[in-house]
Amino acid sequence: MNTESQTQRLKAEIDALQKKIALLKLSEERFRLISRVATDYTFSTKVMPDGTLDLNWVAGAFESISGYSVEEFKTRGGWRATIHPDDLHIDDSDFANLQNNRDTDSEIRTINKCGEIVWVQVFAHPIWDKENNCLKGIYGAVKNITDRKNTEEKLTKSESQFRELLENISLIAIILDIEGRVTFCNHYLLKITGYQPVELIGKDWFDLMIPDDTTEIKDVFLNGLKNENIAPRIENPILTKSGEKLDIVWSNVIQRKSNGLVKGVASIGENITKRKRAEVNLMRSNERLKLILENTPNAIWDWNIKTDVWYTTPNYYTMLGYQPEKGLNDRNIWLNRIHPDDRENVKAKINLVLDSGHEKYNYTARLLHADGSYRWQTVIGHVIERDEYGKAIRMLGVRVDVDETKKAEEAIRRLNMELEQKVKDRTRELEKKNADLKRMNRLFVGRELRMIELKNNIKALEEIIKNYSK
Repeated sequence: MNTESQTQRLKAEIDALQKKIALLKLSEERFRLISRVATDYTFSTKVMPDGTLDLNWVAGAFESISGYSVEEFKTRGGWRATIHPDDLHIDDSDFANLQNNRDTDSEIRTINKCGEIVWVQVFAHPIWDKENNCLKGIYGAVKNITDRKNTEEKLTKSESQFRELLENISLIAIILDIEGRVTFCNHYLLKITGYQPVELIGKDWFDLMIPDDTTEIKDVFLNGLKNENIAPRIENPILTKSGEKLDIVWSNVIQRKSNGLVKGVASIGENITKRKRAEVNLMRSNERLKLILENTPNAIWDWNIKTDVWYTTPNYYTMLGYQPEKGLNDRNIWLNRIHPDDRENVKAKINLVLDSGHEKYNYTARLLHADGSYRWQTVIGHVIERDEYGKAIRMLGVRVDVDETKKAEEAIRRLNMELEQKVKDRTRELEKKNADLKRMNRLFVGRELRMIELKNNIKALEEIIKNYSK
């Protein structure tokens, strides 16, 4: 075989190989195209000399998406005729990119044969004429994304309504992205912290708003989003622009993209600063009250009349020599410890409040001491709660040991009786002496009168005798 024949054969083999390579490239392009977009159908379009597009072939769910057969589609006017008028500019931009030998990937609305809007994702790859340096055809793939776009639209509408709601509540509302940056904050947050929107939007929430001594909160947040496990309710402080610390309790919900991936978290926060301070003050007051109650000689009791359950301080027992009992108190035990002579009076006083609407009762009675003796006790009870019918359902009261006072009163009473008797006896004695004095006085007065009479008689006789002598 001569050299020329060998050269021709070699050239033919090279041409055949180049065609195979071209076909492989074409297959590779198609495979890459299909792989890049999970397509519902693929297509090939030829660019005509006048710039119009001619559909060469289409494979897949073309008819179920568009509603047209290929012939109907061409008769209808092809691709451009099915695009929603408001999205024609997107197709214009895509075609310009293809004419510049650039791939395109866009989302666009089409109108199917029934007049319904169908959202599609279109990926197109230019077939380039290298000799003439121009576009000669298009390979493409189309995916029906109507369900996703409708979901996104509903999500956007829902988010819009959600944001409107957040702007009109007296609660803090923030949305953070996956890095912890603020993408939304409502007016109430700005109001209580003193910030302007420009000072918060796009900023790292944790660096700006969280006190230095609680920086671990950011790590918890980021790890939570990473693991898709954000605590639904958490409490932590934030700082205002002036540096004041506010206590906030948060309710958190993870936010997701339409593809299900986490994009951040939405949080509603309640400012509980005043409540926390009130709780601290109340706790301090309770501690002081507890200290007072533990050191007062009086007993305090709280009676839930509705359930007939009551609670007492320990000295309710110890002031009468008993040990405090565990569990619920039995009111009947204490009623039976009242002296029999006082029991009916006590029951009447209590029933007066329970049955007649009186606000309080007050009685003093003898209660049995653990040593078997009776001690005088004064009990005062006040109604502090009534039901919707006005019936007493809770009372608060105090019991005071007045045994020493009662004994002192009894001693004074006996002393007064003794004094009264002594006064009576002394009075009778004085009355007797006074009568004797009166009697003696009458005797002395009578004697004096007789003496005077006698003297007068003697004087008269002396005058008679004197006159007789003359």
